Amino acid sequence: MLRRLITLALVALLVVAAVLLVDNPTLEPEPEQAPEKNTPGAVMTQATIRQYSAQGQLQYLLQVDRAEQFYRFNRQNKPLDAGRGYTDLDNPKLTLFNQDNAAPWRFSAKQGHTENNGQRITLWGDVVAQQALVGGGEYRLDTERLVVNPEQQTASSEQPVTLRSPEGLGNAVGMAIDLPAQTVTLNSQVKAIYEVK
Repeated sequence: MLRRLITLALVALLVVAAVLLVDNPTLEPEPEQAPEKNTPGAVMTQATIRQYSAQGQLQYLLQVDRAEQFYRFNRQNKPLDAGRGYTDLDNPKLTLFNQDNAAPWRFSAKQGHTENNGQRITLWGDVVAQQALVGGGEYRLDTERLVVNPEQQTASSEQPVTLRSPEGLGNAVGMAIDLPAQTVTLNSQVKAIYEVK
């Protein structure tokens, strides 16, 4: 009887050893699924966003065909809070309102990008900036890329710019718009044609 028990134990041991050698299952923990970096956290279509100052005055109005909000990630691949993310914009139309009741500036582009909760808006692709003039007509600036800071009510570009007004036409490389000061500054390589009426 003892011989039979030893034989059965040896057979069982050989079967277990064979199973372990042939089918060695590894028990590894499943990797943590990180959020997709290229997947938007939110999507809006035909959206209108209004930003007000602390005094309750309308600072800017942003209209887009489509907006996709993305998150930024830390070194551990964890998403940061939404305010540290960015939003990509399709066909943005931005209106900056001057607190001194001067005519607002209107900006349009094919694409845009906002950061820091809308404190910085970058526009590119056939960018147009326009301001209606009191006596009729308008200022119009055309460029390929423009950075707008709505809280400071400024806009700037390092790209070639074309300026049109009722008084003439100008070209430059780089420019800055300062709404509170009601100025447009052309940076370099300025060429202009001024028409006297």
